[in-house]
Amino acid sequence: MLLKNKLILLFFPLTLSVCFAQQQVSDTASINKLVKYSVSPNFVDFKTNYFEWQNSSSVGGFYDKLKKGDNVTILHIGDSHLQFDLGAGTTRKRLQQVFGSRGRGLVFPYAAAGTHSTYDYSSASFGNWRSNKNVSKNISYKLGVSGITINTRDSLAGFSFSFYNSDLREEKINLAVLFFKNTDSSFNIKYRLNKNDDWIFVNVHNSTNKNCVQIPLAASKFDRYFELRCVKSDSTQKEFECSGVSFESTEQKGVLYHSVGINGARILSFLKQELNDEQLKTLNPDIIIFDLAANDLAFGPFDSIGLSKSLLRSLNVIRSSLPNASILIANIQDISVKERSVINGLYYSAFLRKFSKTNQIAFYDYYDIAGGKGSINKWLKAGLCKSDKCHLSKSGYILKGELFANALLNSFGNYLMHPTDSLLLIRKPIVIEIIIKDSLNTSVLVSKETPIKKDVVAKEKAPVKPVTAIVKPVPAPVKPKKPEPKYYVVKKGDNLSRIANKYKTSVKALQLKNKLKTDFLQIGQKLLIP
Repeated sequence: MLLKNKLILLFFPLTLSVCFAQQQVSDTASINKLVKYSVSPNFVDFKTNYFEWQNSSSVGGFYDKLKKGDNVTILHIGDSHLQFDLGAGTTRKRLQQVFGSRGRGLVFPYAAAGTHSTYDYSSASFGNWRSNKNVSKNISYKLGVSGITINTRDSLAGFSFSFYNSDLREEKINLAVLFFKNTDSSFNIKYRLNKNDDWIFVNVHNSTNKNCVQIPLAASKFDRYFELRCVKSDSTQKEFECSGVSFESTEQKGVLYHSVGINGARILSFLKQELNDEQLKTLNPDIIIFDLAANDLAFGPFDSIGLSKSLLRSLNVIRSSLPNASILIANIQDISVKERSVINGLYYSAFLRKFSKTNQIAFYDYYDIAGGKGSINKWLKAGLCKSDKCHLSKSGYILKGELFANALLNSFGNYLMHPTDSLLLIRKPIVIEIIIKDSLNTSVLVSKETPIKKDVVAKEKAPVKPVTAIVKPVPAPVKPKKPEPKYYVVKKGDNLSRIANKYKTSVKALQLKNKLKTDFLQIGQKLLIP
C-alpha cells in the first residue's frame, strides 16, 4: 500500500493542478505553468517538496476549506526576502491561478518610510512623514502586522501606489482596507483611482473598527493606481498614522495572500508589534506562515533555548488571537555570511522537526529541499542567487516561490487521500564530520547525521529516523580515582552552560558524562556531575 501511495504522490502535482485548473483556468499554458518549474537544477530535491506535520489537525482547518472551495486567507511573515516579495508573489500567483484570486492583499507605502517597495508595485510619498520599523531600537509608533508604521502631522501629506500587475483590474478589486490609528486627533482622508479623477472624501471617524477603515472602490475604475491624501476637517485633528493597506475583491472567490517583511527582521521583531492582536483578528488568516529566522541564525552559535523561547512567545501571540488558524514554520535556505557557511540552518531543521511535533504545527524544511549544506554555492553557480550568497536573483526567487506553492499543493494532495495521517519524509542518514561551538565557545567534534531524502511519505506508525548528534571526546588524562558521584536535578531556566559554571566543569564534560546527544534539557532531568 505504501508503494502504491508513493507512485500516486509522484504524479500528484500534475493531476491536482489539472483538476482545479479545469475549474478556474481556461488555457493550457496557465495549467502547464502550475505544474512545471521555471528551472530544475539537479541539486534541488523536487521529489520530497512537501510540508510536514505530525498531526494532520495542525493543517486540517486550512486544507478543509480548500477542499470545499471556500475562500482562504494566507498570511506570510518574513524578513528582507518578503519585503522584496518576488518569492511570495510567485507563490501568490500560482495559488490564485489554481483556486481563484481575491486581490493583492496587504501592501505598504514604503517610500514614506524611505525604503524600497516590492517587485510588483512602486510607492510615492507627499509631504513630511516619520516612520518606525520592527527592527528600530526606539519605537515611537505602534506597529502592526506589516512591521512598519508611518506618521505625519502634515495635513497635506499623502502617498500613492502604482501597481505593475495588469491582472489586478480583472480581479475586480473593489475594497481597500486601510490600517490606521483611529483616534479623535486623526486626520480624515481623500483618495482617487486616477491622477485626473476628482477626490473622494472619507470620514475615517465613522469606522466602527478602531484599527482600520474599509474604503469601497469602484471595481470598474480601479486601474492599478491609488492615491491617498490627508484632510484636516477641524482643529482637533493633528496627525495621521498608517500601518498598511489591503486591496481586496469581495466579488470573487479564492485566495487572499498577504505577505509582509522587513529588512533585517528577527523572530523577536514580531513580538515588538503591539497591534498584532487586533490586526490579526481583522485579517483573520486561515494559515500563518512564519518565515523568520535567517537573521537569528546567521550570526553566533546555534541557540536552541533562545529560539525555543522566542518561537513559543510568537505562537502564543498568534494562538491567543486566532485559536483556529493553522501555523507553519519555514526553515531558511543555506546561506553564507562573509564567505562563512551558516551551518545553523542544518541544526534548525532538526530543531524545527522536533518543535513542530511538540507544538502541533506544520514545518517546511526548505533548507534541505533547496539543497542542504553548501548548496548556496550551487545556486550562485546556476545564477539563482546574488553574490552575497544570501539574497536570490530574480530567477532564484521565482524558483523559491514555485517550490513553496508546489509544496502546499503536494501536501494538500496527500491530505485529500489520507486526511488523518502524519506527513513525515523518510530520510536515510549519512555521517559527516563538522565543527560546532558549545555555549562556552569550546570546539567540539561532532558526528552528525544529515538526511538523504527518499520520495516516500510515511504514515503515523512508520519509523522516522531522527537527526542525531554523537559527541566524540578529546582524550583527557586518566585519573587514578574517580570522584564520588554527584547529581543535579534540572530546574526551570537551567542550561548546560549555567550548570557547568556552577560546578566548575565544562559543557563538554557534562555532555560526555551524561551521554547527551543534544543540548535540550527537561525540568526534573537528573544530571551526573563530572
